[in-house]
Amino acid sequence: MARVSDDPPALLIDFGGVITESVHEAFERACLAYGVDPQGFIGEVFAAQHSDDSPFALIESGRIGLDEFRQRLAAVLARHSHRSVDAAAWWNDVQQTTGHVDPLMADALQNLFDRGIQTVLVSNSWGPRETYPWGMLPDFTAVLLSGEVGLRKPDPNIYRLAHRHIGRDARECLFIDDVAVNLAPARELGMSVYLHRRRDETLAELRRVYG
Repeated sequence: MARVSDDPPALLIDFGGVITESVHEAFERACLAYGVDPQGFIGEVFAAQHSDDSPFALIESGRIGLDEFRQRLAAVLARHSHRSVDAAAWWNDVQQTTGHVDPLMADALQNLFDRGIQTVLVSNSWGPRETYPWGMLPDFTAVLLSGEVGLRKPDPNIYRLAHRHIGRDARECLFIDDVAVNLAPARELGMSVYLHRRRDETLAELRRVYG
């Protein structure tokens, strides 16, 4: 579908795995460190993305807090380990990935913001707003955290909320995420989409779109 404005598209962008290091790799690293089968655990976690009662779905939609999330997470970890797993310690190790902000990605996004490009962080959150490393992140026109708005990707309504919040048509937006399933609803709404794999490729795409 054609865009409806000649203005540069608004940029909607994911947090974990795009602005930070790979979440998948963080899961794998923590699993290996704590004696958890990474293939089994990651397979269950991603297969349960559409399950309303998975620990990640519940915390991302704001229906449970961190304490209950860790309890539910412990049960999942136990299914993929032959020994006792300290779920709180496992989760703390995974959470360290949120401190590993890619400075080149952050600088590129700050440059777009400084140029007047509307930028929106659209993140499936794993806790309250204060768990994000805001001091290392660029400025954003708007921030949509799933736990605060009660919607999580790939629910189409979170994309609608994002583009309407900044007064833009969906066809005037570019959405970047590192999870392919999260791109499909945005594409169906008329957004341009880009699957993040490697930083250099994504930075090249940003230069192509925004100059």
